[in-house]
Amino acid sequence: MQGTAIAALSVSDNATATAAEDPLVAGGCTFTDVTGTTPATCAYGTRATTLTTYRSETYTFQNAAGTPATGSLSVDLTGTGATSYRVVKDTCSGVSLDSSGTCKVTVRFAPASAGNKAANLTVSGNLGDSVTVNLTGAGS
Repeated sequence: MQGTAIAALSVSDNATATAAEDPLVAGGCTFTDVTGTTPATCAYGTRATTLTTYRSETYTFQNAAGTPATGSLSVDLTGTGATSYRVVKDTCSGVSLDSSGTCKVTVRFAPASAGNKAANLTVSGNLGDSVTVNLTGAGS
């Protein structure tokens, strides 16, 4: 059998996280959704390390209509600045999304030191499909 694999998982921005999703929310990021081989990006901007409120964003991950279930999903934060980001709500880990199914991940940006902070939020299914959001921000 030959053919082209269909990228089943996609990500969209859910606007700023609500207080129910993250009680310390103080604004979101600037989300750029791109298609093709370039990942989506979310620019959290610059945050003072002394602030007690944080920028949070909720991402909605969706399995494409007409595609098989994803298999059990995993959520990973990786990269040199990953410790500046924290998953504060996750309805994706361990679930399998059927065709058109969705789940959400809320990520908080809370830098502890000055400088640029880059990380990658990746949701992967055990059948090989994954989607990544590049996270950027800076501590001051």
